[in-house]
Amino acid sequence: IGYHTYTQVTQIINDLSGLNDSPLIKTRMYRIPTYISIIEGCLTNFFRFICLILNCMSEQDYSSQKKLGPLCDVLKPNGLEEITNLIDINIRNSINHVGVIIHESAHDIEFHFTKQRKVSVKNLTVFEFEDLIDKAYNTASGLLLAICQYINNHVDCINVDRSEANYVSFNLLCRELSIPGIYCTSISEISNNKQM
Repeated sequence: IGYHTYTQVTQIINDLSGLNDSPLIKTRMYRIPTYISIIEGCLTNFFRFICLILNCMSEQDYSSQKKLGPLCDVLKPNGLEEITNLIDINIRNSINHVGVIIHESAHDIEFHFTKQRKVSVKNLTVFEFEDLIDKAYNTASGLLLAICQYINNHVDCINVDRSEANYVSFNLLCRELSIPGIYCTSISEISNNKQM
């Protein structure tokens, strides 16, 4: 899921980051959704993958962690605080709970969020918010590369039941059917099992 989100976000960034439309419209239609997609679609899933690996190497049970805050709380004490320091959970919470005010000039953005039962505000310029987006995207890029390298180095540990018709087995088959320049992007179960 993190990989699929990453490929979609990359296309959006390539298509829309250079647009010089109204700063207000660009913030509403591009910056805010892109940041959320990177944080929730990519990084949360990549962090979950790392926590599942840590779960196998530790006496602690990290397998139940699925939300961003608790995932970051698991990664930090395990020596991975550098990848979590670039994530601003307060800004993510502000966006998810409709606490964003974009000023008419569209040069400043106010993020309202609740922290320790008190309403707080964080002001960012558009340039600071774009820098936050870039850092989150770069973190996702680095994690994707690291995860791919980890999987390549430990491919013998991957056990996928090929007889199950589920997301993982279908995506693994997609990868095996793909060749450079021609990608199989989707396989789904159909009523006629003799046809792919």
